[in-house]
Amino acid sequence: MLRRVQFGDSVIEYELSRKRVKNINLRIRPDRTVHVSAPRYVTTEFIDKFVLSRGDFILKHMQKLPDKKAVEYVSGEVLTLFSESYKIAVIFGNKAKAELFGGVIILTVTENTYEQRAALTALVIKGLCLEKMTELSKKVYPFFKERGVEFPTIRVRKMTSRWGSCIPSKKAVTFNTELAFVPIRAAEYVAAHELTHFLHPDHSKAFYDTLYMAMPDYKERKKLLENS
Repeated sequence: MLRRVQFGDSVIEYELSRKRVKNINLRIRPDRTVHVSAPRYVTTEFIDKFVLSRGDFILKHMQKLPDKKAVEYVSGEVLTLFSESYKIAVIFGNKAKAELFGGVIILTVTENTYEQRAALTALVIKGLCLEKMTELSKKVYPFFKERGVEFPTIRVRKMTSRWGSCIPSKKAVTFNTELAFVPIRAAEYVAAHELTHFLHPDHSKAFYDTLYMAMPDYKERKKLLENS
């Protein structure tokens, strides 16, 4: 849920997600987006007031962050995906398509517009995300296999407020395609986190105890994710 609050002459926009947490948590990502997670029983009015109470901190912190370079998806640009570099090459053709060849994202365009280049690149990222998140899930899977968990169906899609979701009844895990832009160790943490939900559907102490057994450095990786 996207919300806006007026702080003096500035408007603070933040993404609100409801979770099974005890406190309201606020974080500012390097791209200057503000994310707030809060218990389900807390009213949006109270959360707005909480954000306003941190208004000075939010604005000062954003001023310290470097401007995020706009991506145009043109030849020569480099995208870092799953901690690896991929160079973009744009060519003209009769049919629009996107291919990943080695370390090069080849965009065949029929009209060289930002919209077409961005849409084609998104297709490459989605395919790469499915491949990598399946790979990372298989890497952490042995721990869960020993505990009777069947390897799930892996899906990917663009999400606005979470990195992944698990539906044990359907034996499926869906990952956010934005994971392509975080360090691969952080993406691997998300894979372990979601697979742990097949053993513990909530975020109880038992959940985190199991996650620790599966990935002893999960806290470090979680911080890496939060700072991405």
